[in-house]
Amino acid sequence: MKKETILDTLSFIVAVATIVIAVCFRNNYTYLILVASIGATIYGLLASLNKNNYGYIFLSLGISALITIILYMNKVLVKADAITFMITCSVFILMIITLIFNYLNRKENFKRYDMMVVGRVIDLVKNPNTKNEYFQPVYEFEIDGKVYNVNYPLFKNKFIPNIGDEQKIYVNSKDHEDVFFDKSTGEKIYDYALSAFLIIASLIIMITLFI
Repeated sequence: MKKETILDTLSFIVAVATIVIAVCFRNNYTYLILVASIGATIYGLLASLNKNNYGYIFLSLGISALITIILYMNKVLVKADAITFMITCSVFILMIITLIFNYLNRKENFKRYDMMVVGRVIDLVKNPNTKNEYFQPVYEFEIDGKVYNVNYPLFKNKFIPNIGDEQKIYVNSKDHEDVFFDKSTGEKIYDYALSAFLIIASLIIMITLFI
């Protein structure tokens, strides 16, 4: 059985078990939230390991809710501050989790895509489903005299390259049409700066709740 299938099965079992147990505690909101937060944490971890981005959200919400309810039960947090703490804590944890899993996934991708070539933008395909300026770059590269054309996996509205611009493309040596695009330097700086801002801002808000 494939890893993805096993993780999907476990996620389904955790989701069903969480709902069943939560129903048993439907008259006790404290334990209901406790059960839901534990379930969301486990479900989010399994989904994240299966490379589903929504898993990061479930994992961060689950952990933040779990921390919040424990602090509330031990009278460290008052009810009025609990929601604010949970929201800011979830943002803080989400940014940390995203950075960690992005690093791990990027490291794994470099093992699979073991060749590096320089691709050149030959076309920019506009997204027909929106009036906004979203474009999908089309790259051309050559390996052993054979020319390949590959599309960037997403439509971009920031850091859109120009026709003729070059970018490093990582290629699976067993299948030259199987490629991986690493983010550009500008995209990396933007992502890290945004993550750092959200981490610092949420951390400051959480600290002020205890002052």
